[in-house]
Amino acid sequence: MSKIGIISGSFDPITNGHVHLIKRALDVLGPDGRLRIVIACNTAKSGYFSHSQRENQINKVLSDVLTAEQFAQIRIVTVSGRYTAQYAKNIGATIMFRGIRNAADLAYEADIQTINTGINPDMETVFFIHSRKYSKMSSAVGRGLVGFVDWETVLIGYVHPFIIKEFKKKEGL
Repeated sequence: MSKIGIISGSFDPITNGHVHLIKRALDVLGPDGRLRIVIACNTAKSGYFSHSQRENQINKVLSDVLTAEQFAQIRIVTVSGRYTAQYAKNIGATIMFRGIRNAADLAYEADIQTINTGINPDMETVFFIHSRKYSKMSSAVGRGLVGFVDWETVLIGYVHPFIIKEFKKKEGL
């Protein structure tokens, strides 16, 4: 029986750090595993890109950077109104993959992992520590770079070229 893993986040937008985490999760799951990419709807956050735009961006970026076999292992979904751990339980996911960039992430993720275990005790959380290359970039930091002189040359090191085009389209640049 194949393993089902899950990665959740806002992906607003997807960054190279997200892609790195997805590739590592696929390595753990192996060729028979399945990975759900969950765009989590957090009502406390207002999104920059719509959920459908994010889904399209994730599809485009991952279809470009993953092998056809890896891409076939992935399904992208949006979850709203319930905890990701509940969704994972409903689909039979037994592994949640999370990225850690710094000590603040570790503290936050440890708290979330405790809550998730209470909701879904059969789910294991696997933490990956990001390399230095991705440790300072988040979706929010990426959005904050847009619009300054030469912003594209800075941001291209952290996001796929398609995301640069999406920012330009959204900002009318």
